[in-house]
Amino acid sequence: MLEASREHLITKRAAVSPERGPHPLWDKVLNRASRGDATMAHYLAKWAGYMLTGDTREEAFLFVHGPGGSGKSTFAMTAPGKKLVL
Repeated sequence: MLEASREHLITKRAAVSPERGPHPLWDKVLNRASRGDATMAHYLAKWAGYMLTGDTREEAFLFVHGPGGSGKSTFAMTAPGKKLVL
C-alpha cells in the first residue's frame, strides 16, 4: 500500500482504506457468483481489483453468463454507488 501521490498518477481518492483480513460479505459474493469454483472466484477477485485500481498492466475480459440466481447481478452491483442485496 502506498500513499497517493501525483507521481503515481493517482487522481482520485476514497474516504476509506483497503484492509487486509477476512471479508466475509465479499467472500460470499465471490462464492455465489463463481458457484463455489475457487479458480473462478480468484479470477473474479483479480478482475474486480483491476476495475478498482485502474491497473492496466493486464488485459482482462469478463463475459458474464449463466443461469438466473447465480450471482451475476450481485457481483456487478458491487460497483461504488450501487446497493448490494444478498
